[in-house]
Amino acid sequence: MYIGTTACKYPVPEVNKVVRGEVYLGGYIIEKIDEKNTKVTYIADVDIKGSIPAMIKNTLSSKQGEVAGKVAEAMKKDGF
Repeated sequence: MYIGTTACKYPVPEVNKVVRGEVYLGGYIIEKIDEKNTKVTYIADVDIKGSIPAMIKNTLSSKQGEVAGKVAEAMKKDGF
């Protein structure tokens, strides 16, 4: 299963001194290994458009695995 993502243009005005990153392309490749195991590969091409402190980058990176869990919940709900 493949799940693709990209950035959206939300109708929210820009805020002075706030930098918005942009996701050019992102997604997941989900491969069934066997009845109990699945391999999830996350791919992203992102421009953060600024300097992000290492602590924030590390915090966001550590939470990325939680997104895969939400994908699993959605797949189960849809019968996959």
